[in-house]
Amino acid sequence: MNKYLNIIKLSILVYLLFGGSSALLADSPLILNEGSGEIPLGLHLELLEDPHKQWSIEDVMSAEMSQKFTVSKVEIPNLGLSKSAWWARFEVENPIAKPQERLLEIPFSFMESIDLFVVHENGEIVSISSGHRFSFAQRPLHNRNFVLPLELRPNSKTAVYLRVSTDNRLFLPLILWNKEEFGNKTKLDIYSLGFYYGALGMMLIFNLFIFLLMRDRTHLDYALFLLARGLFYFSLNGFAFMLLWPDSPWLHSVSPALTACATVYFALQITQSFLGTMRFTPILHRLMNWNKIAAVLFAILILFPFFKPLIPLTLLLSIICTLLMLFGSVEYILRGYRPALLFLLARLFPFLGITILFLTMLDIMPTYLPETIIILQFSSLLEFILILLALVQRMHLSHIEKDIALDQVLSSEQRAQLLEKELSINTTQSQELLARFSEYMKDTQNWMSKQNPDQQALRQALVELHQFSLNCWEEYSGKSKLDLVQESRQWSANLDQRTGTWRMRVFDQYLSLATLPRNPRWRSVVQTANYVLDQCPAEFSKRKELKDKIDNIIQDFQ
Repeated sequence: MNKYLNIIKLSILVYLLFGGSSALLADSPLILNEGSGEIPLGLHLELLEDPHKQWSIEDVMSAEMSQKFTVSKVEIPNLGLSKSAWWARFEVENPIAKPQERLLEIPFSFMESIDLFVVHENGEIVSISSGHRFSFAQRPLHNRNFVLPLELRPNSKTAVYLRVSTDNRLFLPLILWNKEEFGNKTKLDIYSLGFYYGALGMMLIFNLFIFLLMRDRTHLDYALFLLARGLFYFSLNGFAFMLLWPDSPWLHSVSPALTACATVYFALQITQSFLGTMRFTPILHRLMNWNKIAAVLFAILILFPFFKPLIPLTLLLSIICTLLMLFGSVEYILRGYRPALLFLLARLFPFLGITILFLTMLDIMPTYLPETIIILQFSSLLEFILILLALVQRMHLSHIEKDIALDQVLSSEQRAQLLEKELSINTTQSQELLARFSEYMKDTQNWMSKQNPDQQALRQALVELHQFSLNCWEEYSGKSKLDLVQESRQWSANLDQRTGTWRMRVFDQYLSLATLPRNPRWRSVVQTANYVLDQCPAEFSKRKELKDKIDNIIQDFQ
């Protein structure tokens, strides 16, 4: 019998020590010594939901309501997407004989309504209101986060009640600071975030400079992407409300969604420009265009108050955008485009970030939104650096292609110079070369005379039309032979994996009578010429001549 009584006593003792510890922790006041610095309040809170947002401080202080508070068992309460108002309370004790001034921080820039009630031992209630429904100048302390002053009288206990509500996911990462520690923390925030925005600004200016120097549209798109992403984090950090639009609470509430839409738009824009999706993957290019249009329409809709509940759907736009960019990068890696590998690695960072954010919102990951934002923000620097390296590699590959083309031209000139030098060695050698050349021309004329004269004239006219079409294309458009091959869709172009250059063997065969196939595809030549004719402006001087050549070829071959 005594054995069973001992087991029961031991069970009760274990419960009181462990199972009942949270209740004891919430019931006992938080003792604040003069040296106490940073104190997270999550485990010292009691919470109460106000579904209809109608209770006053007197209501929640009543004996009936006081019993409905539940003890928080986590360091950072995550109250989810709730339309209710939430009450949080805790009790602090000042054991010293002089007053203390503490700061209550909510390290989150977006909370619609915050009401603080400080209840002293004599029953006096001091209240402070804040939240992003007020202008920035109306905040008790000018800080990017919500910071509320808390006056503690000497040798007294103080009950603190906090009423919060918001349209977004509600977190309560409450922290109690003394002034000195809070000042040090604020300086660290300024230095770290200043480093981030400074690095972002340097990359933005560098890409604008490259755009002005080289007129490469990709660098302009990248600069606009950096600007949009920077404004997105500037809004989430609370600096935009503090520095850019302090008198517009409404703009502060929608600025993250607007800048997120801009980020999606320019992220897709730089992907299209970097990978050249319009030329090589038109279906993917159209899908990206539709997503860009959706981002613009969504940005317009959230400007209207009745569409404000749709703001969380910006996450869906970001997910679709990231998947399209990942798919495009993999597609071009398989095609042998080496800069796409760095671009793919850069795209993995936003994919990982969006996944973390999504899991956080579903309460699967044990973190809270402000902490997640900081992690994503500094990891985005690696993303920006990888994209910049991909652009540099792309630029280097383009220079290699130009150098190879220049070497081919120089080698032709060198061969001509060498021939001229050999011809000028002495008169005898020159006469021998001329004799050989005359003999070669005589043999060529004999062979030509054996062919059908009409057929040979048609072949010559076909080559001249092909050459004239290419000359017209390069003259009025300023584009290259590769652009004509890809846009007309009549010829094929292959990327040489060894040299990184494009080969257009069949197209080049039709530029010379000597390499023209025995049975030429004259319709492909005509369709290419028609494409050039359709693209050239009406005032182009050679337009009529090109039209006449096309008509003559069609008439002769038919």
